[in-house]
Amino acid sequence: MEISELMYGIRKLDLVLPEFQREYVWTREQAKQLIVSLFRGFPTGSLLFWKTDEPPEVKNTTIPPDKIGATLVILDGQQRLTTLYLFTQNEIPLYYREEDIKREPRDLYFDLDSGDFQYYQVTRMRNNPTWVAVTDCFAGSVEPVEIANQKVSEGQQLGELIKRYYDNLNTLLNIMKHIYPIQIVPATANIDDAIDVFDLVNSQGTPLSKADLALAHITGKWPQARQVMKDKIDELEARHFAFDLTFMVRCLTGVVKGRALFETIHETPADKLQQGWTLLTRILDYLVTVLAGHANAHSTEDLNTTNVLVPAVVYLARHDVKFDSDRTMRHFDIVSKLCAWLGQASGLPSLNETSSVRG
Repeated sequence: MEISELMYGIRKLDLVLPEFQREYVWTREQAKQLIVSLFRGFPTGSLLFWKTDEPPEVKNTTIPPDKIGATLVILDGQQRLTTLYLFTQNEIPLYYREEDIKREPRDLYFDLDSGDFQYYQVTRMRNNPTWVAVTDCFAGSVEPVEIANQKVSEGQQLGELIKRYYDNLNTLLNIMKHIYPIQIVPATANIDDAIDVFDLVNSQGTPLSKADLALAHITGKWPQARQVMKDKIDELEARHFAFDLTFMVRCLTGVVKGRALFETIHETPADKLQQGWTLLTRILDYLVTVLAGHANAHSTEDLNTTNVLVPAVVYLARHDVKFDSDRTMRHFDIVSKLCAWLGQASGLPSLNETSSVRG
Protein backbone atom coordinates (compact mmCIF):
# COMPACT_ATOMS: atom_id res chain seq x y z
CA MET A 1 0.00 0.00 0.00
CA GLU A 2 1.37 3.42 -0.95
CA ILE A 3 2.14 5.94 1.79
CA SER A 4 -0.36 8.32 0.18
CA GLU A 5 -3.11 5.69 0.62
CA LEU A 6 -2.07 5.07 4.21
CA MET A 7 -2.27 8.78 5.02
CA TYR A 8 -5.73 8.96 3.44
CA GLY A 9 -6.76 5.88 5.40
CA ILE A 10 -5.77 7.48 8.70
CA ARG A 11 -7.68 10.66 7.83
CA LYS A 12 -10.82 8.73 6.87
CA LEU A 13 -10.67 6.29 9.83
CA ASP A 14 -9.95 3.35 7.56
CA LEU A 15 -6.90 2.84 9.80
CA VAL A 16 -7.29 3.24 13.56
CA LEU A 17 -5.05 2.90 16.59
CA PRO A 18 -6.28 0.66 19.42
CA GLU A 19 -6.34 1.98 22.96
CA PHE A 20 -3.92 -0.73 24.05
CA GLN A 21 -1.16 0.79 21.92
CA ARG A 22 1.38 2.97 23.71
CA GLU A 23 1.93 6.62 22.86
CA TYR A 24 4.25 8.09 20.26
CA VAL A 25 7.68 7.27 21.68
CA TRP A 26 10.05 7.93 18.79
CA THR A 27 12.87 10.41 19.23
CA ARG A 28 13.37 13.27 16.82
CA GLU A 29 16.41 11.46 15.43
CA GLN A 30 14.34 8.35 14.68
CA ALA A 31 11.77 10.51 12.90
CA LYS A 32 14.50 12.16 10.85
CA GLN A 33 16.13 8.84 9.93
CA LEU A 34 12.82 7.47 8.64
CA ILE A 35 12.57 10.36 6.17
CA VAL A 36 16.26 10.05 5.25
CA SER A 37 15.85 6.31 4.60
CA LEU A 38 12.78 6.79 2.42
CA PHE A 39 14.47 9.65 0.53
CA ARG A 40 17.45 7.40 -0.21
CA GLY A 41 15.27 4.47 -1.20
CA PHE A 42 16.25 2.27 1.75
CA PRO A 43 13.82 -0.37 3.09
CA THR A 44 11.89 0.65 6.22
CA GLY A 45 10.04 -2.55 7.01
CA SER A 46 6.43 -3.64 6.66
CA LEU A 47 3.18 -2.86 8.46
CA LEU A 48 0.89 -5.15 10.43
CA PHE A 49 -2.86 -4.58 10.69
CA TRP A 50 -5.69 -6.53 12.29
CA LYS A 51 -8.90 -7.02 10.37
CA THR A 52 -11.72 -7.70 12.81
CA ASP A 53 -15.51 -7.52 13.00
CA GLU A 54 -15.18 -6.84 16.75
CA PRO A 55 -12.67 -3.98 16.95
CA PRO A 56 -11.27 -2.97 20.34
CA GLU A 57 -11.67 0.50 21.79
CA VAL A 58 -9.64 2.96 19.70
CA LYS A 59 -7.75 6.05 20.75
CA ASN A 60 -9.50 9.43 20.86
CA THR A 61 -12.25 8.55 18.40
CA THR A 62 -14.87 5.94 17.56
CA ILE A 63 -15.25 3.75 14.51
CA PRO A 64 -18.35 4.73 12.49
CA PRO A 65 -20.84 1.82 12.40
CA ASP A 66 -20.67 1.59 8.62
CA LYS A 67 -16.90 1.03 8.81
CA ILE A 68 -16.91 -1.86 11.30
CA GLY A 69 -15.43 -4.87 9.55
CA ALA A 70 -13.72 -2.70 6.94
CA THR A 71 -11.53 -0.64 9.26
CA LEU A 72 -8.03 -1.98 9.92
CA VAL A 73 -6.51 -1.82 13.42
CA ILE A 74 -2.82 -0.82 13.48
CA LEU A 75 -0.71 -3.38 15.35
CA ASP A 76 2.77 -2.57 14.05
CA GLY A 77 3.91 0.59 12.30
CA GLN A 78 2.18 3.32 14.29
CA GLN A 79 5.47 5.11 15.06
CA ARG A 80 6.29 5.26 11.34
CA LEU A 81 2.74 6.13 10.30
CA THR A 82 2.46 8.87 12.91
CA THR A 83 5.81 10.34 11.84
CA LEU A 84 4.80 10.31 8.19
CA TYR A 85 1.43 11.88 8.96
CA LEU A 86 3.08 14.69 10.93
CA PHE A 87 5.47 15.47 8.08
CA THR A 88 3.25 14.94 5.05
CA GLN A 89 -0.07 16.26 6.42
CA ASN A 90 1.41 18.73 8.93
CA GLU A 91 -1.27 17.61 11.38
CA ILE A 92 -1.52 15.32 14.36
CA PRO A 93 -3.43 12.15 13.39
CA LEU A 94 -6.93 11.76 14.83
CA TYR A 95 -5.85 9.01 17.19
CA TYR A 96 -3.59 11.40 19.12
CA ARG A 97 -3.97 14.72 20.90
CA GLU A 98 -1.38 17.47 20.81
CA GLU A 99 -0.16 16.68 24.33
CA ASP A 100 0.52 13.06 23.31
CA ILE A 101 3.36 14.13 20.98
CA LYS A 102 6.18 14.65 23.46
CA ARG A 103 8.97 14.97 20.88
CA GLU A 104 7.65 17.20 18.10
CA PRO A 105 9.67 16.45 14.90
CA ARG A 106 8.13 18.94 12.48
CA ASP A 107 10.95 21.48 12.54
CA LEU A 108 12.95 19.17 10.26
CA TYR A 109 14.41 21.04 7.28
CA PHE A 110 15.55 19.87 3.85
CA ASP A 111 18.35 21.36 1.76
CA LEU A 112 17.23 21.56 -1.88
CA ASP A 113 20.85 21.93 -2.93
CA SER A 114 22.44 18.94 -1.20
CA GLY A 115 19.49 16.74 -0.24
CA ASP A 116 20.53 16.91 3.42
CA PHE A 117 18.08 16.83 6.36
CA GLN A 118 18.67 18.67 9.64
CA TYR A 119 16.56 20.10 12.42
CA TYR A 120 16.29 23.87 12.27
CA GLN A 121 19.48 25.78 13.08
CA VAL A 122 19.21 29.57 13.03
CA THR A 123 22.80 30.38 12.09
CA ARG A 124 22.89 27.79 9.33
CA MET A 125 19.47 28.26 7.75
CA ARG A 126 18.06 31.72 8.42
CA ASN A 127 19.75 33.40 5.44
CA ASN A 128 19.93 30.37 3.18
CA PRO A 129 16.72 29.90 1.14
CA THR A 130 17.65 26.39 -0.02
CA TRP A 131 16.84 25.10 3.48
CA VAL A 132 13.07 24.56 3.50
CA ALA A 133 10.74 22.92 6.01
CA VAL A 134 9.85 19.34 5.12
CA THR A 135 6.20 20.13 5.91
CA ASP A 136 6.30 23.03 3.41
CA CYS A 137 7.60 20.67 0.74
CA PHE A 138 4.63 18.33 1.15
CA ALA A 139 2.24 21.29 1.36
CA GLY A 140 3.37 22.39 -2.12
CA SER A 141 4.58 25.80 -0.97
CA VAL A 142 8.22 25.46 -2.05
CA GLU A 143 9.17 27.14 -5.36
CA PRO A 144 12.55 25.87 -6.63
CA VAL A 145 12.68 28.49 -9.43
CA GLU A 146 12.34 31.41 -7.01
CA ILE A 147 14.93 29.89 -4.68
CA ALA A 148 17.34 29.26 -7.56
CA ASN A 149 17.01 32.90 -8.66
CA GLN A 150 17.96 33.99 -5.14
CA LYS A 151 20.95 31.64 -5.00
CA VAL A 152 22.44 31.93 -8.50
CA SER A 153 25.77 33.67 -8.58
CA GLU A 154 28.42 34.49 -11.16
CA GLY A 155 29.79 31.38 -12.80
CA GLN A 156 26.67 29.30 -12.07
CA GLN A 157 24.04 28.22 -14.55
CA LEU A 158 20.51 29.04 -13.40
CA GLY A 159 19.07 26.09 -15.29
CA GLU A 160 21.42 23.67 -13.52
CA LEU A 161 20.36 24.98 -10.12
CA ILE A 162 16.68 24.76 -10.99
CA LYS A 163 17.08 21.18 -12.20
CA ARG A 164 18.98 20.10 -9.08
CA TYR A 165 16.45 21.71 -6.76
CA TYR A 166 13.52 20.15 -8.60
CA ASP A 167 15.22 16.73 -8.69
CA ASN A 168 15.82 16.77 -4.94
CA LEU A 169 12.33 18.08 -4.17
CA ASN A 170 10.67 15.49 -6.40
CA THR A 171 12.70 12.69 -4.81
CA LEU A 172 11.36 13.79 -1.44
CA LEU A 173 7.76 14.11 -2.64
CA ASN A 174 7.92 10.73 -4.35
CA ILE A 175 8.20 8.97 -1.00
CA MET A 176 4.40 9.28 -1.00
CA LYS A 177 4.49 6.57 -3.69
CA HIS A 178 6.60 4.25 -1.56
CA ILE A 179 4.79 0.94 -1.13
CA TYR A 180 4.74 -0.63 2.32
CA PRO A 181 4.15 -4.40 2.42
CA ILE A 182 1.05 -5.08 4.53
CA GLN A 183 0.51 -8.14 6.71
CA ILE A 184 -2.96 -8.85 8.09
CA VAL A 185 -3.89 -10.65 11.30
CA PRO A 186 -7.17 -12.39 10.40
CA ALA A 187 -10.58 -11.73 11.92
CA THR A 188 -10.42 -15.09 13.70
CA ALA A 189 -7.92 -13.59 16.17
CA ASN A 190 -9.27 -12.30 19.48
CA ILE A 191 -8.00 -9.34 21.52
CA ASP A 192 -5.39 -11.40 23.43
CA ASP A 193 -4.12 -12.92 20.18
CA ALA A 194 -3.77 -9.44 18.70
CA ILE A 195 -1.85 -8.15 21.74
CA ASP A 196 0.47 -11.18 21.66
CA VAL A 197 1.25 -10.46 18.01
CA PHE A 198 1.67 -6.77 18.86
CA ASP A 199 4.25 -7.71 21.53
CA LEU A 200 6.07 -10.13 19.24
CA VAL A 201 6.56 -7.69 16.37
CA ASN A 202 7.44 -4.77 18.63
CA SER A 203 10.21 -6.81 20.26
CA GLN A 204 12.01 -6.49 16.93
CA GLY A 205 11.59 -2.71 16.68
CA THR A 206 11.34 -0.28 19.60
CA PRO A 207 10.78 -2.96 22.26
CA LEU A 208 7.87 -2.88 24.65
CA SER A 209 8.84 -2.85 28.30
CA LYS A 210 7.11 -5.32 30.61
CA ALA A 211 5.06 -2.40 31.89
CA ASP A 212 4.08 -1.39 28.31
CA LEU A 213 2.90 -4.92 27.59
CA ALA A 214 1.01 -5.18 30.88
CA LEU A 215 -0.73 -1.87 30.14
CA ALA A 216 -1.60 -3.13 26.64
CA HIS A 217 -3.34 -6.15 28.19
CA ILE A 218 -5.07 -3.95 30.77
CA THR A 219 -6.44 -1.52 28.19
CA GLY A 220 -7.40 -4.42 25.93
CA LYS A 221 -9.93 -5.39 28.58
CA TRP A 222 -10.54 -1.98 30.19
CA PRO A 223 -10.11 0.58 27.37
CA GLN A 224 -10.32 3.67 29.60
CA ALA A 225 -7.49 2.51 31.88
CA ARG A 226 -4.68 4.52 30.29
CA GLN A 227 -6.57 7.82 30.44
CA VAL A 228 -7.84 7.13 33.96
CA MET A 229 -4.27 6.53 35.09
CA LYS A 230 -3.08 9.70 33.37
CA ASP A 231 -5.80 11.72 35.10
CA LYS A 232 -4.70 10.38 38.48
CA ILE A 233 -1.07 11.12 37.64
CA ASP A 234 -2.02 14.75 36.90
CA GLU A 235 -4.01 14.98 40.14
CA LEU A 236 -1.13 13.68 42.25
CA GLU A 237 1.39 15.85 40.44
CA ALA A 238 -0.60 18.87 41.59
CA ARG A 239 0.16 17.62 45.11
CA HIS A 240 3.90 17.46 44.22
CA PHE A 241 4.04 13.69 43.76
CA ALA A 242 5.16 12.88 40.22
CA PHE A 243 4.40 9.32 39.14
CA ASP A 244 4.34 7.72 35.68
CA LEU A 245 2.38 4.99 33.94
CA THR A 246 4.97 2.35 34.79
CA PHE A 247 4.54 3.09 38.50
CA MET A 248 0.76 3.02 38.20
CA VAL A 249 0.79 -0.33 36.37
CA ARG A 250 3.24 -1.75 38.90
CA CYS A 251 1.02 -0.64 41.80
CA LEU A 252 -2.16 -1.89 40.14
CA THR A 253 -0.48 -5.25 39.58
CA GLY A 254 0.54 -5.34 43.23
CA VAL A 255 -2.96 -4.47 44.43
CA VAL A 256 -4.74 -6.94 42.14
CA LYS A 257 -2.24 -9.82 42.24
CA GLY A 258 -0.33 -9.20 45.49
CA ARG A 259 3.07 -9.07 43.79
CA ALA A 260 4.90 -6.84 41.31
CA LEU A 261 5.28 -9.31 38.46
CA PHE A 262 3.84 -7.41 35.48
CA GLU A 263 2.96 -10.53 33.51
CA THR A 264 0.65 -11.79 36.26
CA ILE A 265 -1.96 -9.16 35.40
CA HIS A 266 -2.27 -10.05 31.70
CA GLU A 267 -5.33 -12.30 32.04
CA THR A 268 -7.16 -10.26 34.69
CA PRO A 269 -10.76 -9.45 33.68
CA ALA A 270 -12.03 -5.89 33.45
CA ASP A 271 -14.12 -5.96 36.62
CA LYS A 272 -11.14 -7.04 38.74
CA LEU A 273 -8.97 -4.36 37.16
CA GLN A 274 -11.54 -1.65 37.89
CA GLN A 275 -12.03 -2.85 41.47
CA GLY A 276 -8.26 -2.85 41.93
CA TRP A 277 -7.98 0.67 40.53
CA THR A 278 -10.69 1.99 42.85
CA LEU A 279 -8.76 0.57 45.80
CA LEU A 280 -5.44 1.87 44.46
CA THR A 281 -6.71 5.45 44.18
CA ARG A 282 -7.72 5.35 47.86
CA ILE A 283 -4.31 3.95 48.77
CA LEU A 284 -2.39 6.61 46.85
CA ASP A 285 -4.42 9.44 48.37
CA TYR A 286 -3.78 8.01 51.84
CA LEU A 287 -0.12 7.30 51.18
CA VAL A 288 0.87 10.76 49.94
CA THR A 289 -0.80 12.24 53.02
CA VAL A 290 1.06 9.84 55.32
CA LEU A 291 4.37 10.49 53.58
CA ALA A 292 4.07 14.22 54.17
CA GLY A 293 2.90 13.86 57.75
CA HIS A 294 5.03 10.99 59.07
CA ALA A 295 7.96 10.37 56.72
CA ASN A 296 9.01 13.96 55.98
CA ALA A 297 8.50 13.28 52.27
CA HIS A 298 6.53 16.18 50.83
CA SER A 299 7.10 15.29 47.17
CA THR A 300 8.67 12.58 45.03
CA GLU A 301 11.83 14.69 44.99
CA ASP A 302 12.32 13.53 48.59
CA LEU A 303 12.44 9.90 47.37
CA ASN A 304 15.31 8.25 45.51
CA THR A 305 12.80 6.19 43.55
CA THR A 306 9.03 5.76 43.62
CA ASN A 307 9.58 1.98 43.60
CA VAL A 308 10.09 2.06 47.38
CA LEU A 309 6.39 2.85 47.74
CA VAL A 310 5.19 -0.33 46.04
CA PRO A 311 5.53 -2.62 49.10
CA ALA A 312 3.58 -0.07 51.13
CA VAL A 313 0.85 0.03 48.46
CA VAL A 314 0.50 -3.77 48.57
CA TYR A 315 0.46 -3.76 52.37
CA LEU A 316 -2.26 -1.11 52.46
CA ALA A 317 -4.32 -3.08 49.92
CA ARG A 318 -4.36 -5.98 52.40
CA HIS A 319 -4.93 -3.91 55.54
CA ASP A 320 -7.97 -1.75 54.81
CA VAL A 321 -5.92 1.19 53.49
CA LYS A 322 -4.23 2.03 56.77
CA PHE A 323 -1.11 1.21 58.72
CA ASP A 324 -2.32 -0.68 61.75
CA SER A 325 0.23 0.85 64.11
CA ASP A 326 2.94 3.50 64.40
CA ARG A 327 5.42 0.64 64.53
CA THR A 328 4.30 -0.62 61.11
CA MET A 329 4.47 2.88 59.69
CA ARG A 330 8.01 3.34 61.06
CA HIS A 331 8.95 -0.04 59.61
CA PHE A 332 7.95 1.05 56.11
CA ASP A 333 9.71 4.38 56.57
CA ILE A 334 12.95 2.61 57.53
CA VAL A 335 12.62 0.05 54.71
CA SER A 336 11.94 2.81 52.16
CA LYS A 337 14.98 4.78 53.24
CA LEU A 338 17.17 1.68 53.19
CA CYS A 339 15.93 0.67 49.73
CA ALA A 340 16.53 4.20 48.46
CA TRP A 341 20.05 4.21 49.91
CA LEU A 342 20.84 0.79 48.41
CA GLY A 343 19.54 1.91 45.02
CA GLN A 344 21.71 5.02 45.11
CA ALA A 345 24.79 3.14 46.25
CA SER A 346 24.50 0.32 43.71
CA GLY A 347 23.13 2.25 40.77
CA LEU A 348 20.39 -0.39 40.54
CA PRO A 349 16.61 0.02 40.87
CA SER A 350 15.54 -0.16 44.49
CA LEU A 351 12.82 -2.69 43.77
CA ASN A 352 13.36 -5.27 41.08
CA GLU A 353 10.28 -5.59 38.91
CA THR A 354 10.37 -9.36 39.30
CA SER A 355 10.52 -9.22 43.10
CA SER A 356 7.60 -10.26 45.24
CA VAL A 357 6.09 -7.46 47.30
CA ARG A 358 3.99 -9.49 49.71
CA GLY A 359 4.23 -6.79 52.40
